[in-house]
Amino acid sequence: MVTVYILAIVLLILCSAFFSGGETAVFAYDRIEARDLAHRGKGPLAHIYRNLHIFLPTVICLNLVVNMGINVLAAALTDEHLGSAYLPLVGAAVTVVIIAFAELMPKTVAVRHARAMAPVVALPLVALMTAARPLIAVLVWGCKAVQRRVPFKPMPLITADEMRFAVDEALERKAISENEGLVLRSIMSFRQRPLREFMTPRPDIVFLPVQTPPDQVRHLARMWRFARLPVTRGKDVDSVIGCVHVKELLLMPEPALAPALKPVYFAPECMTAGNLFQIMRGRGLSLAIVVDEYGQAAGLVSMHDLLEELMGSEYPDEFTPEAPWVIRKVPSGWVINAAAPVAAINRHLDLALPEDRGRTLAGFLFQLLGHLPERGETLRWGGWEFDVQVVRRKRIAVVGLRKEAP
Repeated sequence: MVTVYILAIVLLILCSAFFSGGETAVFAYDRIEARDLAHRGKGPLAHIYRNLHIFLPTVICLNLVVNMGINVLAAALTDEHLGSAYLPLVGAAVTVVIIAFAELMPKTVAVRHARAMAPVVALPLVALMTAARPLIAVLVWGCKAVQRRVPFKPMPLITADEMRFAVDEALERKAISENEGLVLRSIMSFRQRPLREFMTPRPDIVFLPVQTPPDQVRHLARMWRFARLPVTRGKDVDSVIGCVHVKELLLMPEPALAPALKPVYFAPECMTAGNLFQIMRGRGLSLAIVVDEYGQAAGLVSMHDLLEELMGSEYPDEFTPEAPWVIRKVPSGWVINAAAPVAAINRHLDLALPEDRGRTLAGFLFQLLGHLPERGETLRWGGWEFDVQVVRRKRIAVVGLRKEAP
């Protein structure tokens, strides 16, 4: 009789371990694959994910019944052969055994091997769900009633932090290339990036007054080599009335601005890149004027700029050379437009300038110097020398970059 009791207790402990491990394996399974199985999959595992409201109470109730059975059998065996005085000691021992062998061990294994375990345990769990469904119908109905009355916010399928972690892990495992990782990171940060971080600032905006004569329009369009240009009613950028596509102008016999005007979007400075991208794509716009809180033009953003931010690199258009901010290559280094993005300089010239100290090279130098530099001033950083060659309207315009002499 003692042997029967012991075998029954061992069998119930194994059942408890199965329920605990099976529950953990199902919920530790990859969430995206689980969602896909629930919508399109077939088989026992897909059935579980489509009926989690039945699966969870079934497993919990069965596990509870099994654990109660273990305690009842252990208590009966103790009372019959050792006496009631040993019941507290045996009860404590049984609790330790259940926690160790029916909870911790199976759940630890299930978390580490969820992908392999979940399909294996799915079939018997589905059979138990079907058999126990009439018994737990009231419990399931109660759970649904509580869910309907208690407001809750659905969890996203995957959070932004989880996406970033997944990209980092994929890079570490060489599952994706560095360029692919860069694009994915840019896409994830794109939605919340404010326009002020990458817009063309007001002093750098090139525009055409609408009354510009046709011969000058052709000459200026070829000289500036921009794909699109804003058109103003007056002589300042605050009176923008539209934009023109330079390629269309150059194909016209008499390039007049008014007939070629296209609409532009006026975006507040606080708008994010993701919102502006959706608006411009939905309306088929190619240019946006960024305005500050006083209604004045603070900068300009084109669809090309948004695609650059989205793709994480220089996105080519009709007039974009390989490195448009390199004015010329010299024997000792480069002469660079100070408006060049720090990220682009790092990428093309294999530097490691900190990107949190200014978006452009001029901003980076301002942060390091702490004052407006004069022409000829030199700054050394990280084994490189930065020579301020041109200062225009209180802005660093041109910088010479060369390796620091040993």
